[in-house]
Amino acid sequence: MLSSLLLSRRYVTGRLKYLFLCDSVVLHVKYGGNVREFYETGLESGVHYVGVNDVEGLPAAVEALRKDPARARRIAAAGQAHFTRMVRTQGKLR
Repeated sequence: MLSSLLLSRRYVTGRLKYLFLCDSVVLHVKYGGNVREFYETGLESGVHYVGVNDVEGLPAAVEALRKDPARARRIAAAGQAHFTRMVRTQGKLR
């Protein structure tokens, strides 16, 4: 079963780090804000998370992931690995 999580950057909540540790695909609704956490450096849409332009694009993004579960697993694993690597590099995870 595919587990997906939605992240909206309208408010800085610090949830992103936890979403990447959930072994799920992170769906990110693009938002014009420029606040970033250190571990976001190098994150790429389609590689580490699935970016969508607006909320209306979510159903199509979820359907595409359901049709290609191997891709969904790759994206989830890559996002989790990237987050873990960045946090270890910064000495914030043992």
